[in-house]
Parts: sequence; C-alpha cells; structure tokens
Amino acid sequence: MKYKLLTTFLAALLLCCCLCLPAKAAEENDFSENATFQAFYSLTAYSRMCKGLSPFYVLDHGAGKKDGYKKTGSVDRVQDLIDSIVAFKKGDASLQGWIGSGLAENVTSGAEWYVITLSQSGNYDFSAYRQALLSYLHSIPDEKTSLQQYEMIGAPTVQKFALALIATGSQDPLIQIIADRPIADLPVMAQVYGLHLLNNGLKSASYTAEEVKAQLLAMQRQDGGWAITGQYGDVDVTAMVLQALAPHYNEPTVKAAADRAITLLSKRQNADGSFSSMGKVNCESTAQVIMALSDLRIDCATDARFIKNGKTPIDALRQFRLSDGSFSHFLPSTGSGENGKTSAGDPAKREQGGKTGSERSKESAEKPKTPEEPASGKTEETTQTEEEVRSDLPAEQEETASTNASLQTDEKAQNEKKSLGYKPILAAVLFVICASSAVVLFFLKKATRKNLLLIGAVFAFLTVFVFATKFETVKTHNQIEPKTNVIGTVTLSIRCDTVAGKGDPDFIPKDGCILKPTEFEIEPGDTVYDVLEEATKRFSLHMEKKGTDGMVYVAAISHLYELQFGEMSGWVYHVNGESPFVGCDNYTLSDGDTIEWMYTLDLGADVGNTFGEDE
Repeated sequence: MKYKLLTTFLAALLLCCCLCLPAKAAEENDFSENATFQAFYSLTAYSRMCKGLSPFYVLDHGAGKKDGYKKTGSVDRVQDLIDSIVAFKKGDASLQGWIGSGLAENVTSGAEWYVITLSQSGNYDFSAYRQALLSYLHSIPDEKTSLQQYEMIGAPTVQKFALALIATGSQDPLIQIIADRPIADLPVMAQVYGLHLLNNGLKSASYTAEEVKAQLLAMQRQDGGWAITGQYGDVDVTAMVLQALAPHYNEPTVKAAADRAITLLSKRQNADGSFSSMGKVNCESTAQVIMALSDLRIDCATDARFIKNGKTPIDALRQFRLSDGSFSHFLPSTGSGENGKTSAGDPAKREQGGKTGSERSKESAEKPKTPEEPASGKTEETTQTEEEVRSDLPAEQEETASTNASLQTDEKAQNEKKSLGYKPILAAVLFVICASSAVVLFFLKKATRKNLLLIGAVFAFLTVFVFATKFETVKTHNQIEPKTNVIGTVTLSIRCDTVAGKGDPDFIPKDGCILKPTEFEIEPGDTVYDVLEEATKRFSLHMEKKGTDGMVYVAAISHLYELQFGEMSGWVYHVNGESPFVGCDNYTLSDGDTIEWMYTLDLGADVGNTFGEDE
C-alpha cells in the first residue's frame, strides 16, 4: 500500500510538471498564425500554378485547365509543406472536423484564408464557417446598408470576408452590399480587395474594374512598387497589388506596371532568397511574393530573377517552418526551426509584428539610418576589444578603467547569483525528497532498477523545470529600480483613438486615452521600449511583447491586441511627431523627446506614419 502511494505521488508530481512545461514552451515558441496561413495559401498557389490550374485569385472550386503541367521535385516539396500545415492545424481531428469546428470558431483570426484555399478542391462542407462568419458580420449594429458600421474592422478586412463567403458558396445579400461600398477615397488595400471582388464575378454599383485598375496604376511609386504610405514601394503591398492585377496582366498598361514591380521585387530579394518588409526579413513578405509570382505564372523556383546564391523564395520560406509544421513570423529561435536549427541570416534583420503586426513598419538595427546606409539595414561595424580600448586611454586612466572593469565583472557575478534566488534551495529540497523516496523503497524492498531510474528521472526533470522557469509576485515584477545616472526626461502617452469606445471601456477608454502625457526620467542608452515597460509597471498596465533583446515587438497594450480590429491593426509609436524606421527597443532616447504609442487600423497610415527612402 505504501509503495502504491509513493508511486502515485511521484507520478502525480511528474504529471504536474509535464503540464507546466508545455505551457511555458507555448509562451516562448515562435509560432505565428498569420505566418502559417500566409505560407499555406502561397504554397497552395504555387502548387496550383505548377499543375496548370487556375491561379489562386479565381475561386473556381476545383475547376481549372491543366495546361502543360509537368510534375517536378519542387511541387513535391511544396506539397509536403502544405500537408504539414494541415496536419498541424487539424491535430487529431479529421480535416472536415477541423473546418466545421476550428475554422468556424475562429472566423476573425485568419480562418478565411484557409477556407479560400481549401475551397479550391470543392469537396468540403463550409456551412458551419459560413454561418459563423455571417453571424459575426450581422452582429455589428446595422442602421443602414452603407457599411459605415463595418469601419471598426476596416474596409479591406470586410472585403476579405466577402471573398471568404464567396468561397463557401454563399449568396448572402451582404456580399453585394460590401461590393457596392465606394472605395475611391480609401487606401491602396481597399482598391486591392475591391478588384479581387470584381475578379471573382461580382459587380459593384460604385466602381468598375477599369476604374480600380487605373487608380492602382496611379498609386504606383517611382521605384515600381506600391506602399501604404511614403514615396517608396513596400514588398508586401507591391506583391498584394500584383495579385489583384494578375488577371489583367495581358493588358499593355497593366503589364508595363507589373513588369516594373517584378523587377523591383527581384532587386529587393535577400541573399538567402527571402524578402523583407520595412527592413525586416519575415515569413509573410516571402509568402506574398511567392503568391504574386504564382498568380503571374512565374515559377519562383526556376526563374533566374528570383534565385539568389542558389536559393529560391521556396527555400527561404522553409527557413520559417517550425518542427511541428507551423510557421514563424521571423526566423525561428535556435533549436525550434525546421530540422531543429535556425537558418542563417543577418541577425540585424531578424524579428520584430505583425506583422504583422503593424510594427513591422518600424524595425531596423539602428537609429536613425543615415543617407549612406544600405536599404538592407546592414552597416559596417568597427569593434574594439577591452585591450584596444585600454590602449587608447591615458596612462593615469588605465588603472581606473581596469578597476571599473573588475567591479563590473564582480557586479555581474553578484547579479547572476542573485537571479538564482530560491532555485538552489528548491533544487536541494527536491533532492532530499527524491533521496528519501529512494530510501523508503529500499526499506520496502522495492528498490528495483526501474523504480530508482524513475526517481532519478523525476529529480532531473524537476530540477530542469525549476531552473528554466521564473516565478515572481506582481509586486516584484512591477518593482522599478531607481535611476542613478539621469540625463533628462521624456514624455510618454498611450492612445487608441481609432477604436475609442469600441470595446471594453476598462481597457479601451471612450476618449481613447490609455495614458495621458507623463514624464519619465531616462539614463544613457534608454530606449522607447524601456520607457514603455516602466510605464506599464508604474501604472499597472497590461502589455505583451514578442521577440528578444534588440528585436522586440509590442503585441498588446491594455488588453488591446494586434490584429484585433483587422489584419492591419496593431501598435505603432512616434517620437517627436515622427514615425522612426527603428524597432522600439533600438530607438535610443534623448532629453526632451516625446513618445506617442498609438493603435492603428491601417499599418500606421491612419495615425500619421511616414517613411523615407530607405524604408
């Protein structure tokens, strides 16, 4: 009886730890839903293009002419990636089960792209998803049919939902209402999705395909690309415009504009075959280009314009694949990527998003860029060793420098020891418990090799768990260390005017003000993120981030999340009224700076984001 109780205790202890560890791993992994579904539909578009089927923009439910399809190894590899995404998403459920439950329960989280893509086969029942999406859209207060009530989630998002409804076979009148909404004065993405609706058989009472095409061509930048804002083309936006224009590529004016854009994309391709948006290598930009080229019947795996150092966009996309079949927004952390390793790449270009999130538009390695700095964000760096630094010091300062270096080393060692805190004690307690368990087994004459190995495994497992986790109280977490080398003050404010009054008033104030302008002291090297983090601690504000040091992306403030109000929504920041082309933890502050964090519905275009030539 005692033996059974002991075994039960150890098993329960092990189970609890097993449940805790995956929870932490889930917090730290690199999975991105946005990256995963964009990879899914871009890879599917490539596969269909290779098979000679209708390009992705035509929702043909499996119909399509096979014109000269020749199976290649690239198609096999792409299909493996597609299959792995499906396996990851559906889990233990059947594919139809996932469509009827998982997609229907997540109609506002990118499910539309899975539906649009899967609808190409025409063999699935999308009724549950269709009903869920219609229920969501009709739940928004409706006074008239002008669709002003849908502005809170953005015109492009609503247009995208209309495409998803078409894919499910729906003929709900809401689809036509969406198509009839005027878009002439709306940003470029509304033009893109408006043309997609027309490409898929709808007619609009407000615009024609000729008018939308003319407006898109007029929006083309001098470098051949398109962008939400600024003078220079953005990879993502350029690729998305090409997807909408693809059905019209045989028209001379469209072909000329598209060819210029294709040339720009080829020039913007990175050395490893990937693509960047706003200075950051990311999965979505690479996926969007694959999608655009596939729609234009350009095989990115064989076209010399898109092969860099022997690497194609397909090769680059694989770099973002995680071991479970899903995809990461940025290059995965060490050990979590495909084949258990991270692909090579410039660290200065990694991680930031959206974006996706909207903060993709602000990431870079330094602040600010100089006119001579290459567009890739890479700069020549000169580093000095400690000995080289000392050799530049006057003789009377060398001893002081040596003393300071020694003190810093001692302080670092003390901090590391302090950070261990309770962990060595808890590990010792675990050792005593496990050792006592072994002794009990000896007295019970149950100390078999199997039982002792079990105890050893439990001890090892719990020890790793203790040292790999960090527990602290809210008070401890929010504790702010006093500044000892203040060089000035900055002012920080946090606003969400774009969605004011459109959610829980405890988190989204009716006046849009989450934090009024407040002064904060700064020390040398303090960044925009440092001040934001201090503000959230001082005023007990919720904040979530993604990424690591040097690549931080703010995903949520005051429980207001990126993508919550459409796929181009999220948090952006300004310093002194301008939108820096720098990540928030790379922008070093100066005395007197004014920081504004704002929630955008349109990648920053609606809150005044502007970008320069290198952006």
